[in-house]
Amino acid sequence: MELLIDTNVLYYLTAISTIQGIDIKKLEHELSNYELVISKWTLIEIISNTEISIQQKEIVLKYIAAKITKIFPIINVTLFDFMPLNLYDIIHGPHKDMIINSIIKGKKKCEAEFIACYIKSVICIFSSALYYKMESENDKDKGYFMNLTMTFIVANNDFINLIAEEYVDNFYANKDEALFKSEVDGFIYTLLYADVVTYIGVKHGYKSDIFSNIENILTEAEREGLIASSISPNITNSLLKKLTGIEIRNIASKIGDANIGKALSAYKTVVGTQMSNGICNFILTMIDKTLSDDMRITKNDVIDSQLLYHYPRVQLFTFDNRLRKIIKNFDGQYYNSILNLENKCKI
Repeated sequence: MELLIDTNVLYYLTAISTIQGIDIKKLEHELSNYELVISKWTLIEIISNTEISIQQKEIVLKYIAAKITKIFPIINVTLFDFMPLNLYDIIHGPHKDMIINSIIKGKKKCEAEFIACYIKSVICIFSSALYYKMESENDKDKGYFMNLTMTFIVANNDFINLIAEEYVDNFYANKDEALFKSEVDGFIYTLLYADVVTYIGVKHGYKSDIFSNIENILTEAEREGLIASSISPNITNSLLKKLTGIEIRNIASKIGDANIGKALSAYKTVVGTQMSNGICNFILTMIDKTLSDDMRITKNDVIDSQLLYHYPRVQLFTFDNRLRKIIKNFDGQYYNSILNLENKCKI
């Protein structure tokens, strides 16, 4: 039986890192019962890691060469096809710097594409939830609202892509995860605020010019609880500055869990055919938690999601508590399999 092991497991097996409460001998014994496999993303993560030394990378790569029976390719991504089969060349070859820089560049591009997709998906699902809210209120303008929203997303597609690239570049320059999360959150909030204003405008008849009477729109949005009611007097009348101080979960509670559930289901029906079941479940869980619990996306979520490409056929093993928590939300049995294996390895 194949077992896909995460990078953190590899680092523990090669003494690059430590995991409290885990017996290395027990872990090695349990893993000997499986055919160990990794994702090519794991290989890229190791090679591009600037926090471990060349010598440590070589130790991990030697372990991979000795113990790993298969490296799953990256599906639908050609950026890394040039990677040499001889892993030694990546670390010590004459063109190692060029190869590693190219790998990092490709990794950043893929991460930016994922973040942009995530941002657009949040807006689509949020808009769909508002659409279903209108439907429950027998609002005849729900189709008009959805058309406006989709037009907004399409018109800003390139802009969203550029913003995502900028945030990923900033992360690599500053290594500041908190800043990355804050930047992505702020941008998502801004797009959600625009969506709320569109919703109120359409619902109350501002079709010809949605922003012709912004004060009335904002007052109605406050009445429905979709934006913050307390506005600082020092904030200017700028739309984006006025629509501040809101928590996404407060919006979600007003839209209703049932409407958000319908939107998530509709998204999976449409988009789920274009990606693997595991990655789709990961994204939907993230968005559900973003809208209901203020869960914030991290840059590491990109690679974590890709580990689920072969779900549920291939069992994953990871020490990453955040990833396990996300998995638990959509497949408790798969999560328990990870936990059961870890329990067998405890001191």
